Amino acid sequence: MVDVSIIIPLYKGRKYLTYWVEILSENLKKYQREYKSHCEAIFVNDYPEEKLELPDCKFDVTIYNLKENRGIHGARVYGYHRAKGAYVVFLDQDDKISEEYLVSQRNSVGLSDAVVCNGYKERLWMQGRRAIYTQDKQLQSVKNGDNFFIEGNEICSPGQVLIKKNSIPDLWLTQIMNKNGADDYLLWILMRKEGRVFEVNRQRLYIHREYGSNTSSQNEGMKNSFWEMISILDKNHILESEEIENLRKSGEIGDEACRYIRMVKVYDYWMYLNIRDKRVHHYLRDCNYKKIAIYGMSYLGNRLYDDLYRSSVEVVFGIDIGADGIEYDIPIYRMDSIEMAEKLTHVDAVVVTVISSYQNILNDLKKICDKPVMSIEEVFLEMMKLDFMG
Repeated sequence: MVDVSIIIPLYKGRKYLTYWVEILSENLKKYQREYKSHCEAIFVNDYPEEKLELPDCKFDVTIYNLKENRGIHGARVYGYHRAKGAYVVFLDQDDKISEEYLVSQRNSVGLSDAVVCNGYKERLWMQGRRAIYTQDKQLQSVKNGDNFFIEGNEICSPGQVLIKKNSIPDLWLTQIMNKNGADDYLLWILMRKEGRVFEVNRQRLYIHREYGSNTSSQNEGMKNSFWEMISILDKNHILESEEIENLRKSGEIGDEACRYIRMVKVYDYWMYLNIRDKRVHHYLRDCNYKKIAIYGMSYLGNRLYDDLYRSSVEVVFGIDIGADGIEYDIPIYRMDSIEMAEKLTHVDAVVVTVISSYQNILNDLKKICDKPVMSIEEVFLEMMKLDFMG
């Protein structure tokens, strides 16, 4: 009989397999010694263009190559239906866990429906790492069901959680979310509303790795996923009207807070790259973007212009909704100005420095521009990716 099933969706995930086979092998050996019981690992390859095969390993591991992309929620549910364990763990491909993860979580779950461990957030562009819960009261708040879904998702990642398989609500298994990002939040809310009990484990067993914040388009996707989650909860009458309203308000407040956090992170990436002598104009020049336009001439737009001033990349003009009231040493145009389409023929690319509504801006630019358009976040994240690989 299988005690625990570890489910790991993969997307372009070949490079992660060696790590997972090694760390799970150590976990399962320790688990076998502790519990004299059997565990399994299930990989769900959600990238149909690339068939994966597992390296030789000495424990029960299966890989399923999906014929069509299902998204993270669909891939998790696919693995769930093939799991034989009494408990399940949903890990992401770029997570990391300690060798004691399974034993410690199993020791801590007791009679509860799920146990949430502590861990670390590891930002690859920063020295050191920070605990997910730096104070015990933060971890203990996970056990408080009263405001769990109103105040926000208290759990950083499903990789922190060992769950009794039969405690996972049917609705989560049937209402597959189309947008990636909030399916785990939906799971915790549904479990709470069904009266499931969460335990906590103070051990730092799990590492959530950040390569940088999500790109602007992914942030848009996360926001859309959150509102899709609310729609599911509302349609299925899971929450009271007041609870739904509070959740909506938290989402609106979160959107505004997220905008400022993302701006801070952009500046953080910028400083990190400058310290390492990785300059924006080097990257743009290597992409053969010798002349650019900047969309958004506020804080980030000004700084980008200053950074490129007298470099090998020329900022030809700016684009801003408030162009009529901006005086600058380059021309500034509104998107809807008559000359805009013609002016875009004189640049190699457009860099958008507006943090919010990037997808809308991108869609509008595509109507009049056939040149590459990228957000400043995407530029820095790609620069950091190249730096990490180097």
